[in-house]
Amino acid sequence: MSVSSNTSQLSDYGWTRRQSAIPVDFCHRLVKVFESELEVPTNDLSRWDEYGRDGHDLLPIWGHQAQWDIRQHPQMHGIWAALWGAEKLWA
Repeated sequence: MSVSSNTSQLSDYGWTRRQSAIPVDFCHRLVKVFESELEVPTNDLSRWDEYGRDGHDLLPIWGHQAQWDIRQHPQMHGIWAALWGAEKLWA
């Protein structure tokens, strides 16, 4: 998917998806946080609704190092810079 189609998706729907945006091991680390620190049953999709609330973060991990590692990955920065049309992004 091209950046322009991602930008359109983001603009139209408020979300977008980019295949292979970061290395898979970064995702595995984040899932491990869900399982070990928050005790979220990541393999039981029938229970996922127990962890979300309308209008709020689904899980309070926004400040966790595993999440910051993803945010600070150079490829992730490149994607957001292209989507926003700016190299300088707020943290």
